[in-house]
Amino acid sequence: MQLAICFTGVNDKNSPVIEQLQRKLPEANLYFHSFTNKTNLIPANFHERLYTMHYPKWHYHPMQAKAIAKHGKFAKYVDKKLMWDELYFGIVPMIQYSDLLKKIPIRFDLIMRLDYNTQIDRQVDLNHWLRKAYEKGPVGFMTRENRGPEFGSGKIVEVPANSDNKEDDWFGFLPSSVIIHHRKHFDHALVRKLVNNHALLPAQWGWYQLLSEPYGDIHSSVHGFAQDIK
Repeated sequence: MQLAICFTGVNDKNSPVIEQLQRKLPEANLYFHSFTNKTNLIPANFHERLYTMHYPKWHYHPMQAKAIAKHGKFAKYVDKKLMWDELYFGIVPMIQYSDLLKKIPIRFDLIMRLDYNTQIDRQVDLNHWLRKAYEKGPVGFMTRENRGPEFGSGKIVEVPANSDNKEDDWFGFLPSSVIIHHRKHFDHALVRKLVNNHALLPAQWGWYQLLSEPYGDIHSSVHGFAQDIK
């Protein structure tokens, strides 16, 4: 098991997450990705492992994708056009991550993916989750304001799998503030196919579509450990 930590997005919130993960997981190798016009935001000492791409193009609104979203709340977002403008860009992290993962050495078979603008709870022990992601399937983390443990409490709670509640954070949904997965569970061809067919869903629905649904819903959803910086 060789771990790589992959940072994507735009590093514009001055998060200390890079240094925090270096200390928390010193055995991991770090890799970085940004857009060609944003490399100045990545500290120069990381440029040796920095990869870039032009900002991607796509020709549909991901909330109107030609795909069936299993998650019960998806239809509500469509009907009420919730976060409509933000979710238009919700497939960019997947396209960007695919570009980065193709470029890092193949020997890294366990990957942690996150955006630069993420904060983590350093009290949480990840050993169990690293092993679970390697042996069973992707593990996604996020913090909710209205349920689950408070961020920074050192506590995490796994959302029950195979739940009958289609509106929970497991059913057709992979939390994506931090995702840990085996390399074999990410199919670059599937990303291209879904984008070209206007079928890739945004945000957590899309991550589920790529990393779990093709393999029989093998993911774990966890509340706690990580949250996005808005």
